Amino acid sequence: NAKFALTGAHASVSCAQCHVGGQYAGTTMQCIGCHKAAYNATSNPNHVAAGFPQDCTVCHNTAQWKGAHFDHNGATKFPLTGAHINTSCVQCHTNGKYTGTSTQCIACHQSAFNSTTNPNHVTAGFSQNCTVCHTTQQWKGAKFDHNNSKFALTGAHVSVSCAQCHVG
Repeated sequence: NAKFALTGAHASVSCAQCHVGGQYAGTTMQCIGCHKAAYNATSNPNHVAAGFPQDCTVCHNTAQWKGAHFDHNGATKFPLTGAHINTSCVQCHTNGKYTGTSTQCIACHQSAFNSTTNPNHVTAGFSQNCTVCHTTQQWKGAKFDHNNSKFALTGAHVSVSCAQCHVG
């Protein structure tokens, strides 16, 4: 009845690899206790520079060390939905920066915001929160819900074209 069950690759590791110098009592059960050198040496991605947690189980398992999988939805406050699911990590996490990456739409979509001309987002003064009109499921075909603005459309205003009020 051990507190640290030996599963996967741990089951075939010699005792001395973890219990250095024959010390059994007090051996750490934290991943980093045995895997610090691997953590520090990993460069794809660089775990130290990225500020990855030192709990290897966030991405790795004892059955297979390579082919680690990071569960963005469970491990972060920014779940990946729609088109974000298939976006490569480095598109948002530039220069190997993983911790502290902004969750604001504009952090990744600034150039799209600035270059959009139909309608021109910059001159129209649109919110830089893309979710006001766009979804992660579909970027094109955005829908602006005027009723969520400071001027809800009621009565005859409902059927008026945008350009009738928003001139120029």
